[in-house]
Amino acid sequence: MHRYDLLCLEGLAQALRVFNKQEETPQYSLRNISRGSMLKMHVKPETSQIRPYVVSAVLRGITFDEASYNSFIDLQDKLHQNICRRRTLVEIGTHDLDTLEGPFSYEALPPSSISFVPLKQVVS
Repeated sequence: MHRYDLLCLEGLAQALRVFNKQEETPQYSLRNISRGSMLKMHVKPETSQIRPYVVSAVLRGITFDEASYNSFIDLQDKLHQNICRRRTLVEIGTHDLDTLEGPFSYEALPPSSISFVPLKQVVS
């Protein structure tokens, strides 16, 4: 079994607490929301030549402080380098939903057409 949660300090600490019976195994669930309130991700047909599969998720109730944000980005980078095979197999994008408005579009564009601002950065 692959345990990617063990690639960060928080995941490792939680796994040890569960192993030592100091806390219960976390239980995660999907929210049952109405179709009308779902966010939409439109995938352009030509994108399937580059990325044949697209998965998106909205995580609610997450608040980062500087340390937890840095740890999260570090974990994402470790995943990019390992399971994502240096971003050739999978690309993970994390966005602050408070700063965006859907519907969203996933497209394969030439690099010169892409404008990118990393999370928690500002355009100068």
